[in-house]
Amino acid sequence: MGTDRSVIWQDEAPTREQVRLFCEDFLSDAGTVAWDDGTARFYITLPGVPCDPRKRARPAYAKLAEMFDDERWIEVFIHDATDIHPFGELRVITRHADAFTSAVADGLARRFAEAWGGRQE
Repeated sequence: MGTDRSVIWQDEAPTREQVRLFCEDFLSDAGTVAWDDGTARFYITLPGVPCDPRKRARPAYAKLAEMFDDERWIEVFIHDATDIHPFGELRVITRHADAFTSAVADGLARRFAEAWGGRQE
C-alpha cells in the first residue's frame, strides 16, 4: 500500500535543485538522493532492510513483514502549477514501506511544508 504526503505551495515553490539540496541535507549521511529522468522524480534510498518491529516480539505479525519491498526507498515528485494549485505541489511517496521509511517520509514532508510555507494534505 502506498502513502502520498502532499505539500501544497502557498506562494513560493522550491526549484528542483532546491528540492535535491533539501533532501540531501535532511538525510545527511542516512541515505542517498538521485534524480530519475524517466519517471521525473527523486528517489531516496535509505540503509537497512525493511522490517516490521513487531515481527519477533509479536510473531502473529511476522506474515505482514513479507509485504515489504527488498529495500527502503522514498519518491519525491514535483508537480507543476495548476488551476487548483497555482504554485504547484510536492509529493513524498512511499510504497510498501516499513515504519522507519514511513517516519522519514513523514518528517521530510513536514519539513518541506515548514521551510516553504506549504500546506500539508
